Amino acid sequence: ATNEIYTLSLHDALPIFVKKEILKANNLAGKDKAVKAINKYLGQFREAFKTDSDPMLTLKYVIIFSAIVGLISQIISYSSGLLFAYNDAGLHLDVARRVYDTRDPGFTNQIGVVWLPVPHLILVPFVYFDILWITGLAGSIVGFFYYVATCGFLYRILRNVTGENHSALFGLAFFALNPNILYLYSTAMTEPLFILLICISIFHIFNWFKNEYSGEIVRAGIAAGLACMTRYEAWWFTIFTGILMFMIALFYGKKHPLRNLFYFFLVPALAILWYFYHNWSIAGDILAFQRGQYSSAAQVDLRYASIGGAPYKHNFLLDRKSTRLNSSHESP
Repeated sequence: ATNEIYTLSLHDALPIFVKKEILKANNLAGKDKAVKAINKYLGQFREAFKTDSDPMLTLKYVIIFSAIVGLISQIISYSSGLLFAYNDAGLHLDVARRVYDTRDPGFTNQIGVVWLPVPHLILVPFVYFDILWITGLAGSIVGFFYYVATCGFLYRILRNVTGENHSALFGLAFFALNPNILYLYSTAMTEPLFILLICISIFHIFNWFKNEYSGEIVRAGIAAGLACMTRYEAWWFTIFTGILMFMIALFYGKKHPLRNLFYFFLVPALAILWYFYHNWSIAGDILAFQRGQYSSAAQVDLRYASIGGAPYKHNFLLDRKSTRLNSSHESP
């Protein structure tokens, strides 16, 4: 009986012993794999920040670091109650919300004729949620992705310009760590999307300059067209960039300069023509955004109506001084 008990105990203990040994072996193997993985990523990290590193490898870490920095800045802005420090940030969210949440919903009814439509259209699905609309986090969410994407494209541009990794990262740091930029990208203002689209357009223009592929010009034109429906500054950017591209194409003997100029201007021109039509259909004036009831010019005239109009009107030097004073006064 004793031998039977001993045999049974040994029979039961043997699988347990084997399982423990297998678990130990698996743990050791797992630790070895973890150590190898850590060493691999540390090696990639060191490689990414060498002078002549692979741009795509460095770009991966640029995106990771910009996501971390962007998230921290978002948390700081939100916890400090600064998401609505610019009054326009809340108004942009309201415009997007009114596309479907008002007595007269609809795109053409609520987009208006002063602020350009693309930033508000992007915000529409986010402001659907009351908590994101009321707190301003709808703008912060899209701003976070704008920031990360802008850092990525700006790094690629700087790497193309400098041809050297450290210079590109140093230049990127001036933008990515700028407190004004970090704050602005946590709000619903239109500047973050505008900067991103300009960077995308410039990036594809650089690619075209290197490979002369017309598809790059088309992509640059699409980004410029979206920028033209984001902020009015993009209209001038598009005009002067197109002229500069044409001159470069002639100077360096690039193929099909006129055709590429057409490709670049096509989407921006269609976007602006549509906007003229939109102004005419809503306000009866294709330039309502510039001289209509809700235009900046009308608001300035109303503010200074008691003294016969703005004192800096038709005075360029005084106008520049007034703009600087207003900008410093309105900064959060």
